[in-house]
This record gives sequence, structure tokens and C-alpha cells, in this order.
Amino acid sequence: MRRRVRHVVVATAAAAVMAIAGCGDDAATTSSTTTSASINTTSSVTSIASASTTTTAGNVTTVTTAGTTIEVGYAGGKITGGGKRSTKLGEPVVIKVTSDIADEIHVHGYDKKADAGPGLVATITFVADKPGIFEVELEKKGLKLFELEVK
Repeated sequence: MRRRVRHVVVATAAAAVMAIAGCGDDAATTSSTTTSASINTTSSVTSIASASTTTTAGNVTTVTTAGTTIEVGYAGGKITGGGKRSTKLGEPVVIKVTSDIADEIHVHGYDKKADAGPGLVATITFVADKPGIFEVELEKKGLKLFELEVK
């Protein structure tokens, strides 16, 4: 039984990495966009972060998360977690946005999008492979949530 659980964990980690690598606009950029209302775990394996690296040594597989996670909210006409945020060139970035209105989250310059709305967490994941300052906004409302500086 113990061996079966280890295989399930390894298979799940491998599937997550392959799914991440298969997403994106071109082969040089790893990215994914998801929108979720809740996360349910029904087994001993929990979710694996989108920005992760898997290494295998012998029979042991290790999944580590690196990069920048930015959480921003929009409710009652006010932005929380906005301003200027930064990350390093080449780092994975995870942007999580909650909003009390239905809209689209758009990362300009990277052209990444996700739907947002009440009860949802819009999540955009990509590798910051372009230097500069990029606006992240509620697209339909035309409201800048924050600026992402990649340096």
C-alpha cells in the first residue's frame, strides 16, 4: 500500500509538471490561466503549485515552489494589494485576484487573462521572461490593479 501511495504522488507531480509545460503561447514560455471557486482535496495528495520544479533522486521526488505570488483584491470600489509589485526576470509569477464584480483580469505585455467575479479567485501563472513595467487591470472596467515590474 505504501508503495502505491508513493507512485500516486509521483504520478500526480509528473502530471502537474507536464500540464504546466504543455500550456502557453510558445515553447519558451511556461504558463497557465485558471479560474476557481474553491479547492477540494479528497485524498492525501493536496494541490501542487503551478510554479514548481520537480527533481528526482533515486526513489524520492521533491516538488519545490519558487517565484513570486501576488494577491490583489477589488471590493466596494477599492483595491487592496495594489501599487507597484516586482519580480526577477526569469522567475515564475502567480497572480491571484478576487473581485466583487465580474470582469477580466489582464496582464498587459504578456497578454495573459483570467475571468474574475464574486466567489472566484482568478489565477494567472507565467514566467516573467520580459523586462519592464506591466499593467495588470480589470479589463472591462479599465481599472489598473497594480504594476508589475520585472527586473
